Amino acid sequence: CGGIVAGQPLDTIKVRLQSPKTRNLYTGVLHCFQKVVKDEGFLAFFKGITSPLIGNVPMQAVVFGMNGNANRLMDKYIPSLREKKDDVSRKPNFVRLYIAGSWAGVGQLSVCVPVELVKCRLQ
Repeated sequence: CGGIVAGQPLDTIKVRLQSPKTRNLYTGVLHCFQKVVKDEGFLAFFKGITSPLIGNVPMQAVVFGMNGNANRLMDKYIPSLREKKDDVSRKPNFVRLYIAGSWAGVGQLSVCVPVELVKCRLQ
């Protein structure tokens, strides 16, 4: 949650510089920052923050759940990628990590994209 709060002002500036409705109002990042503070106050940078804060919980749940499911499926159906539980000095299997992470990322999109859309519209 701290990363969301810390990054929200820059994200607001980015959205305003990219949005067709507001991009012609600013000449750059610094001008956008100054104009928002002057016209709307510093708290305007946090418009739309509720959506990512609320959406972060289900998004992380999807990522961890799908990553865990991918690892269990690989243990069951792909023996060559199976982790050896008794090997203390084992190195990470990067193919396994890539597959599980990719699968989790696909699931994350199902939550992340709608949350981002709502956030951008609120800014």
